[in-house]
Amino acid sequence: MKIEILDYTKKPLTRIGENASYCYSTKLKDENHAKRIAISCIKDGHGRNMEFADITIKISGISARMARELGRHVIGTSYVQASTRYITYNNFDYYMPKGLTPEQSDVYCKIMNNIQDGYNELKKLGCKNDITGYVLPLAMDTELVYKINVRALDHMYSVRECNRALLEFRDFMKLLKQELSQLDDEWKWICDNRFKSKCKKQGYCDEGRGCGLYPKKEDIVGIL
Repeated sequence: MKIEILDYTKKPLTRIGENASYCYSTKLKDENHAKRIAISCIKDGHGRNMEFADITIKISGISARMARELGRHVIGTSYVQASTRYITYNNFDYYMPKGLTPEQSDVYCKIMNNIQDGYNELKKLGCKNDITGYVLPLAMDTELVYKINVRALDHMYSVRECNRALLEFRDFMKLLKQELSQLDDEWKWICDNRFKSKCKKQGYCDEGRGCGLYPKKEDIVGIL
């Protein structure tokens, strides 16, 4: 799995705060004033302002299954993905799940190899990519260019860093946070303070089936 940052909003808190200041006709007092406004807006839950900052990344070495789940996040996002119609996959790589026994790994790899052999045989028989694309597995590696704003990212981290989320997706979120944290101090603040599962933000779990890391909301509502 690899993430390449193609474009991003520099100093995102400053950008968010500068735009938010127009709502109150606020004159910025110093170079950090916009940043303070942004942090206040974010802490108060004014998520609309977070849409003014975004990133564009190239993602490679993820499974088609992972890409399909990523595509479920549609608000505040846009993406293009490698085609199975215009690209011929004579020798595709694939995602290897963690935790398989040697016997399970052997069966898994045999399935992938059988699919590859069948795909290549269909190509030899003259099948076009419109046909052969149907047999490609969800485990097959793919790549895409993905654009997403901070508000949408905040939501994505709320649900995809949950212990019950797909492991490959959780690995992606961890790697993305590492990459974004290195961009500048303002991205690091957002990563450290916002990019986490919702239970860690709320102090309770509001899912129907939790992992047990935090108590259920109904169990602590009397305390709150």
